[in-house]
Amino acid sequence: MTAMSSQCLFVCFLLLFTLREGLCARNPGFKARITQKGFTYAINSATEALKENVQKLKIPDQSGKASGFDYSINNINVVQFTAPASTLNTIPGVGLSWRASGAGIKVHGDFHYKKLFIKDSGSFDADVSGLSFSLGLDIGEDTNGRPTISSTGCSSNIDHVNFHFKGGMSWLYNLFRDKVGRLIKDTLNKQMCTLINKEINEDAKNKLAQLKVTTRLGKKFLLDYRLIKKPEFQPQYMDTFHKGELFWLTDPGTESPLNPPPMPNDTDTSSMLYLWMSDYMFDTIGYTAQKHGFLVYNLTQKDLPPGNKGALNTTCSGIQCIGVLIPQIGKHFPNMNVELHMNSTQAPKMEVASGGVTLSFAGKIDMYATKPGSTAAPFLLTLHATMSTTVDVYMQKELLFAKIKDLDLKLKVEKSAVGEVSDFFLNFLIKQVLKSYLIPQLNDLGKRGFPLPVTGDIKFQNTKISFAKDTVLISTDLLYSPSTEYEIDDHDMSGPLKFKPFIRH
Repeated sequence: MTAMSSQCLFVCFLLLFTLREGLCARNPGFKARITQKGFTYAINSATEALKENVQKLKIPDQSGKASGFDYSINNINVVQFTAPASTLNTIPGVGLSWRASGAGIKVHGDFHYKKLFIKDSGSFDADVSGLSFSLGLDIGEDTNGRPTISSTGCSSNIDHVNFHFKGGMSWLYNLFRDKVGRLIKDTLNKQMCTLINKEINEDAKNKLAQLKVTTRLGKKFLLDYRLIKKPEFQPQYMDTFHKGELFWLTDPGTESPLNPPPMPNDTDTSSMLYLWMSDYMFDTIGYTAQKHGFLVYNLTQKDLPPGNKGALNTTCSGIQCIGVLIPQIGKHFPNMNVELHMNSTQAPKMEVASGGVTLSFAGKIDMYATKPGSTAAPFLLTLHATMSTTVDVYMQKELLFAKIKDLDLKLKVEKSAVGEVSDFFLNFLIKQVLKSYLIPQLNDLGKRGFPLPVTGDIKFQNTKISFAKDTVLISTDLLYSPSTEYEIDDHDMSGPLKFKPFIRH
């Protein structure tokens, strides 16, 4: 792919996602805004890329007659291109308009002429000045729901062509100067639009056809960034509205029954790019995980760090083991270990407000006494558990990361085979166990990053995160850097939540 088409793709990033009219009767789970500041940066990058491509233009050899002289001009090459001043503007309610003016081109070539016994040859340099062009950009979709881009109404114009001849008889130059000047004008005008149209309608369009409109999250989930309606073009920005839903990887056609809340209204345009992420996006992860039995785990002594492995012992010399804190367990089941069979009873839920992000969970914990080498596993307790956490959300590179800051756990005994149990000591013990294992595991997932819908060539700069009702807002400037790509960790996310059924023999 040429540099120009690569830069065109940077502009196409502004329109990365698919247009699905059948989905428009709902709020987006994800919204993006490209501002005039972003368009200006993008089109300046694309305009600079014209230089490489224009200098590769080959102007066909020219020949003809003028005042009885036969002439030919060949080996015509573009040797220098001065980039124009460019603007990419939104046309409210319509689309985008690209205009450029003030470009310059230097051309070098050879000439030959003859008439009867008069003939000569030499070379020339031509300065092409006042080159301008304009075109529109239309955005659409293909049958697979990916974005398409096409140019419309391209026109190019050149003000002047000035020649500097070397060699030959100068009095003859004017015989074909104007005619050849018109030929070069016409040829360059046509080739400029041909070049731009090809870069947009072929190279950029074909590359867009390869873009992913879904992103795999771990080995179980599929993140859908499709557009739910066409972009909206305002005087200073363009907004795009995306599905923003998580699906089970092997069941991508089943949507959640959840409804995205309205996005907050905001007209800020001081950054290049804005991304609104509804808590609906994360709630669909919880819904999908719950529906497919993903949030189940059997926690054993092996899962705890070395310093806390004794917490699930029924017999210990200190005081921080379950057999001491719940004496009935230590008395009736000595020298054994306790397993916690945990499963979620309802989908986890995220709540975003101006103060930050919280997560809430609800589930049950079945406790069993086990002993190495024995198949017996006496039932001890069933606990109803509710847990809420505050989450620190931050950006690194182009990934969204999360870290659990604190844990509020409440347990209630639903069923007991060991008599009455103190809620205080039970809460203390189970909270320590979960802090030792579950929270580090969830934070490990948070370190892997949540992918955003950007290409590997786009880097974020001056990034800020803020929070509003139901929404995480990312505002950032952009840097186009095609030489480096960041990789998203695609390891299996089921580590701490993987289903490990307890088998009784």
